[in-house]
Parts: sequence; structure tokens; C-alpha cells
Amino acid sequence: MKNRGGDWSDFEIFKNVRTKKTGQSFITIAKHGTATLNSGFMAKNYEKMRGKTHVKLGYSKSNKAIALEFTDDEKDQSSIKLTKSKKSNCSFAIRSFASHYNLDLEKIAGRYQLDVEPIPRWGNYFTINLGV
Repeated sequence: MKNRGGDWSDFEIFKNVRTKKTGQSFITIAKHGTATLNSGFMAKNYEKMRGKTHVKLGYSKSNKAIALEFTDDEKDQSSIKLTKSKKSNCSFAIRSFASHYNLDLEKIAGRYQLDVEPIPRWGNYFTINLGV
């Protein structure tokens, strides 16, 4: 057993195990082709997400941004099914979208802040600034 000696007066036990930081709202894009909206986003946008079963995606190459619009129209050919988990987050497939716009999932994989942004002639959308 090693005795380090020294001053241990700043030692403390980590107590925030399994606690969620409320207010943090983000989306994670995975290398394997899924996007997941965290439980913070779902809680913050509960009213906007109620009854929504699909998402429609848009892309602006010049702004390097993905736009999301949530819908309950499952017959819309341009919508992607949302999979809601018991953990209160939800996910959707993004591989074909990324492929269509030549977005390399290896490069865009990561956690992003979602913002609401007005898109001229389209309306307000949740947006992801890829910055790639």
C-alpha cells in the first residue's frame, strides 16, 4: 500500500451520480447514422413534441445547418419516424439524409445545441449548426 502523504484537506466524495442537469437541451449525431434528442430537449419542448411521431429534415449548405420540423403526419414521404425511448429521449435515422447531402457521419458525429431559428419563406425550425 502506497502512502502519498501530503495534504488531503480538499478530498471529497462525488455525489452527483445519476443526476440530470435540467435545462441542458441537445442532439447527438452518432457515427452509425442515428440522431438522438436528449431528455432535456424532450422535457423543455414537451408541448411542441406531444403527439409528434415524425421529423422532417432540411439542410443549408451555405449555413452548414440542419433544420428539423416535427410532425404527426406519418404519410408524408419526406418525414422520418421518431423512436421514443422509455428514458424520455427520442431518436431517428439520419444516414440516408447525410448521404444525400454528402455529409460525412465521421466528421459530423457529436453533440450539438439546438436553436430555434426563423428560415425565410419556411418559418421557425429547430436548427443544428454543424460548423464543418
